[in-house]
Amino acid sequence: MNNRMAQRVIIETGDNQFIEAALTEHRINREKETEGKFIYDIRHTDEDWCEPATIEDHVLVNWFGCLIVNQPLSFPEDDSYLTIANLSYKDE
Repeated sequence: MNNRMAQRVIIETGDNQFIEAALTEHRINREKETEGKFIYDIRHTDEDWCEPATIEDHVLVNWFGCLIVNQPLSFPEDDSYLTIANLSYKDE
């Protein structure tokens, strides 16, 4: 994976999961080597492009950024996304 600028974040989902990850504002080519990481897209709300709304496998419209995690995420059986309740940037 290309070494692009990424910020450490902590995301609280709507079902009270906490996800520590790296967030980049660059699209990641999933066809190339991803160094054992799992890549997901974040969608922003329709009303505010600065407000992240969901984590999904792939987003075209309302794309906010790419989330890079060490382990695969579990999505609810009846949904193909996780709702984001809160996203905070982690100080390093």
